Amino acid sequence: PVIRKYALYLVGHAHIDMNWLWLWPETIQVCHDTWTQALRFMDEFPDFRFSESQPGAMIAIEEKYPDLFRQIVQRIREGRWDPTCATWVQGDTNMASGEALARHALYSREYCMEKFGRWTGMLWLPDNFGHAWTLPTIFRDAGVEWFYFARCGPGVPLFWWEGPDGSRLLSYNYGGYSWSIDPGVARAPLDVRRQVGSRVAMIAYGVGDHGGGPTRRDIETALALQKRAFAPQIKFARTDEFFEAALAESPDLPVVRRELQFVFRGCYTSHADVKLRNRQLENLLPTAETAAVAAWLLANRRYDNEAFTRAWRNVLFNQFHDLLCGSAIHDAYKYTHELYDEAERIARAQLDESLQALGKAIDTRGRGQAVLLFNRLGWKRDGVVLLPVADGAAGEEFKAAAGPNQAESPAQMVTMPSAHGESRHIAFRAGVPSVGWATYHLTREAAGAPASTRPVAVREDERTISVDNGLLRIVVEKASGALTSVYDLAARREVVPQGQRAGLLQVLWEEPHGMSSWEIGRIRWTKDLDQGEAVEVSARGPLVGAVVARHRWNNSTFTTWIGLRAGS
Repeated sequence: PVIRKYALYLVGHAHIDMNWLWLWPETIQVCHDTWTQALRFMDEFPDFRFSESQPGAMIAIEEKYPDLFRQIVQRIREGRWDPTCATWVQGDTNMASGEALARHALYSREYCMEKFGRWTGMLWLPDNFGHAWTLPTIFRDAGVEWFYFARCGPGVPLFWWEGPDGSRLLSYNYGGYSWSIDPGVARAPLDVRRQVGSRVAMIAYGVGDHGGGPTRRDIETALALQKRAFAPQIKFARTDEFFEAALAESPDLPVVRRELQFVFRGCYTSHADVKLRNRQLENLLPTAETAAVAAWLLANRRYDNEAFTRAWRNVLFNQFHDLLCGSAIHDAYKYTHELYDEAERIARAQLDESLQALGKAIDTRGRGQAVLLFNRLGWKRDGVVLLPVADGAAGEEFKAAAGPNQAESPAQMVTMPSAHGESRHIAFRAGVPSVGWATYHLTREAAGAPASTRPVAVREDERTISVDNGLLRIVVEKASGALTSVYDLAARREVVPQGQRAGLLQVLWEEPHGMSSWEIGRIRWTKDLDQGEAVEVSARGPLVGAVVARHRWNNSTFTTWIGLRAGS
């Protein structure tokens, strides 16, 4: 009578890594084989339940195996197949932006409601390497109620995870994601009761990583346990059934108010190319979307929601934890970059066409070369603009920038290092309203420095170069290109400890070791790059002061550009 008051919820699951040690066609085949077997078990065992979490894989099955997809839809509508789909894939949540995390929830929910008429408010991230504290806030706002994970737990299996704003997810962290069912699992509810007082527990069972899912032996063992007198209630279940039972059993659970971090520190340094493109597109896509909305409102240009959805789905797919973290095989990244290429083509085409439409609808008449500045952010922006110019532009082509109400700012040519050598920019001061635009005109006429802005001062002696914009003063050591001083003029506070250097480039030699994509091994030796090949002033003027430092080591050149803009 006592043990029957305890319950163990068995959630059938198959963890399927997106292109981890294999390529996308094999991932699709793994999904097909795993899900086909799960459906067969549903035919054979009426109580069997199965959970799947990734619309990014479901959509591939929908396109390639429509008959299989129709069977899945039918089982979802029966309540036997559980779409735990708060994210498009099981993406990394430490490096993804807040906007991208919101898009995971948006596109996942839209897809599930359109195809299945049902969506489980479940954040399912069993294999992720760490969990940012912002997740409760972002996903609770999106309608998510529950969170299941297997790494970086707080030390208790069932708890409220509370974000900085007070939003909460009922969270569960017990065991892993590839359990097999044996008689020992019957102890799980007793273990949970001992730690947090709840008499219910959940086990996510089934062969994982390369798919597989629940086995016949798992199911038959569970059926045998159901008949044992001295075992808790054994229930084949969906995830929401467990969480609802847990909440009813013990609403007064521990509250955790912190990040849940982290394992595999090396993954934040692996495949910088993927991390760079992810961040670029996380910024580019919202910019293009905002411009497209403005062009729709002002110039009656059609907003292409289908194109933006396709681009975002590509970016979200590539945030899968093994792809964005850099722990997949090299060949998997060919497909990753193909998805990025398509997303970037869409975003840039939409941005360019939208700004062209705005340019035609906005009155840009005035003396000199008109420049349309667009601000997608929700607040007004004031500062120095760095406008890229064509390689053939002469250094003295533009002398001044005149903006609305004839406000004037001096213009300054600035040279910056780039991936292909150097790029040249025209710098001028501007202000742009929130989610809006402003037109400026570049002319050849001289303009005095605005009274409200202190010019940037650059001073040089034998050993150092200093740049001062009235807010910060930085001092660069000529020998190394490192910062010997960063002084906050407003707070009267030095940032760099006396006698030390900040921003010193170093080479760290890491000993060979296993799991090199995930872990940083023992550092055998460190070499300071403290003899710069060239450390010199690269920009000197009223708006921008900058220093460029170049170092050579092992036939490679490392370039650092350190600059301050006026007023910011």
